[in-house]
Amino acid sequence: MKKPILRGTQSGCPWLTAANVQLRVAAALLAVAWVIGAAVPADAVTCGPLISAIINPPGGCCTISAAGTYHLTGSLTAPSGADCIDITASGVFLDTDGFTITGTFPFTGVGINVFAAASKTVIDMGGSTVHFFDIGIQNAAPLVQADGDGASVTGNHVGVANTTANNVVFNSIHADFNFQQGFLITSSQGVRIHASTADSNTADGIDLNSTSGSFIVDTTADSNLSGIVLARSNSNVIDDVTVNSNSIDGLWLKASSRNSVDGSGNSFNGFAGIYIGCSLTGVPAGVTCSSFGLPASNGNSIVDEGTFFNAVGIGIDLGNRTNDIVDNFVFGNSPDLKDGNVGCGTNSWVANAGFTSAAPTSGCINASSGGFAE
Repeated sequence: MKKPILRGTQSGCPWLTAANVQLRVAAALLAVAWVIGAAVPADAVTCGPLISAIINPPGGCCTISAAGTYHLTGSLTAPSGADCIDITASGVFLDTDGFTITGTFPFTGVGINVFAAASKTVIDMGGSTVHFFDIGIQNAAPLVQADGDGASVTGNHVGVANTTANNVVFNSIHADFNFQQGFLITSSQGVRIHASTADSNTADGIDLNSTSGSFIVDTTADSNLSGIVLARSNSNVIDDVTVNSNSIDGLWLKASSRNSVDGSGNSFNGFAGIYIGCSLTGVPAGVTCSSFGLPASNGNSIVDEGTFFNAVGIGIDLGNRTNDIVDNFVFGNSPDLKDGNVGCGTNSWVANAGFTSAAPTSGCINASSGGFAE
């Protein structure tokens, strides 16, 4: 499992103290230390159509190895170090029906584990809780849909992980209060996170790593290390999200290009509301992505954002090009807009409004409003 990368901090931010960052980093390192070994499979019991601790004692955990419809009729508890429900066959419909799936210290194993062969799986959670695992829900299969109906995937190391699995939907899942990421999406295409939350996680709320053509829509990622981080992830859409009160950045586009960010709100973040670049500090610092051996973040579109009371409102670092920052309302940041390229390079800042810091120190004219990037 990919572990989170803890980022550096910057002093002098009114919403972030060194003590707070140290506490978050210590908690994240402690969470990593709890992972003491690879999970073992669920009990060597084959699930029948009805799943419960009464049917499959002692805890009810089992493996779904044939296509069909399966229903939980009671809450389940996994043995220490084990998965609870493994799905190894395609064409499965699993209804957890609001029941709770619980792991056992030291937080190893997976609550619901969809293996690579289990394509066309549908999980209807009905508001279930999945907690106290290494990973709450893990998917490695294409064409999977997990409909949470407000399900809580909380108190795990990672809430929801999707690895090398395309065309997957996570809908109405609360991946909150996990010890690492809420959602961790890696090497995938066509993943959709919709109407969900990733709040109060020790690491980032949502991480997209080497992922493309995916959507994060109508979702919040508040009070994490960073809210949403795209790393080496291209051609994704982030629409109507809220990323507030994160310790570092609300939204971080790191070595990521051609992404569209539209109609979101990002306020009270410790560093930047939106940052395009690779600096370890999460704000423009005059460093290029190539200095870290990473590609630049080019051709991103940031449109119709509301960005308030961050250390930096919207910032682009040195060497990142052809990004369009258009029709955003930024206010109360210090500064509101910042471009680390001389004369803004080939980045376009157009029709942004609401500045508290509008001095044209780098000569980047903001065409429609008369404001400037600082």
